[in-house]
Amino acid sequence: MSSSVYQQSNTESPNTVWRNKPNQREESESATSSNAYNSLKSFVAGGIAGCVAKTSVAPLERTKILMQVSRAYGLNTFPNVYRGLKHIYTTEGFFGLYKGNAALLARIFPYAAIQFATFEFYNRTLSLLSWNGDNPLATRLVAGSLAGATAVVCTYPLDLVRARFACQIYENKYENLRHAIKTIFRSEGGIFGFYSGIYPTLAGVVPYAGINFFTYGFLRRLADRRGWTERHPTIVSLFCGACAGLVGQTITFPLDVIRRRMQTVAMFRCTIETEQAVAYLPKRGFGRIIPTLIHIFRHEGFFGMYKGLSVNYLKAAPAIAISFTTYDTLRRWWKIPAGKYSATASAG
Repeated sequence: MSSSVYQQSNTESPNTVWRNKPNQREESESATSSNAYNSLKSFVAGGIAGCVAKTSVAPLERTKILMQVSRAYGLNTFPNVYRGLKHIYTTEGFFGLYKGNAALLARIFPYAAIQFATFEFYNRTLSLLSWNGDNPLATRLVAGSLAGATAVVCTYPLDLVRARFACQIYENKYENLRHAIKTIFRSEGGIFGFYSGIYPTLAGVVPYAGINFFTYGFLRRLADRRGWTERHPTIVSLFCGACAGLVGQTITFPLDVIRRRMQTVAMFRCTIETEQAVAYLPKRGFGRIIPTLIHIFRHEGFFGMYKGLSVNYLKAAPAIAISFTTYDTLRRWWKIPAGKYSATASAG
């Protein structure tokens, strides 16, 4: 009797099995479709967050670039942030403050989208490794570095073009984005011309991106434990992002100066002395970073390596804060599930 009851309770009729299998398949397909849709929304949210953040500080970004390269090329028009902004506004008008911003947005949307999306991929993958499962802060550091490197390799040519546009002061060497791309390709070695300065860029972005995600996750964890995030999510996100930007910029700024020198040297060769031109030739390889750094130190002193840092502080803190906060806000608005591997999640 008991055996009969057991068989009846554990045996499904063919009709029941036939009915359940399509339902299970439909549920699986629905879950897969939902995950893909959420991933797409997350990707777009990252791109929008980057565009909003960069546009908000575009005038400061252009001023910073000109401060970084002006002294090397005999242009002393930008001794500080105020005079730099004033000079641009006086000579080029309001829209001069946003020169190169179109190229910036064309680069920053895929850059930010790729960075946020690949961060979550790397963070999830590294967290599943047995040797790293109990150290979420270290995971965020490594995942952020890898995400930054991936985004740079994919979008660097547009960053170089944007820097060239931003450095046009007294004459317009490039008429528009299409003309700039064609000129660089023809006169600077084809496709390799678009990657001039990528090595110091990678050397700077890898620690910078890692430090950003690490610092944000660390501060967000502290805020979560004290209940601040639940009460003031936007303020907490802004504060964590601002601190992350300041810490990252302070540590990696000299490499950003080297990157801008290597990106823009081709525009100013006619005005640079022979010794300086040789020192700043954008040879491909990490071996050019140290000699360029030494050259800056000898000719411009220690603070030459931090030329433009003041304006970078003014832009880095709000830019990173706005980026993280916009991304976090869009995820909430679009009802994207909050996962522990998200860029705006706390570390542990």
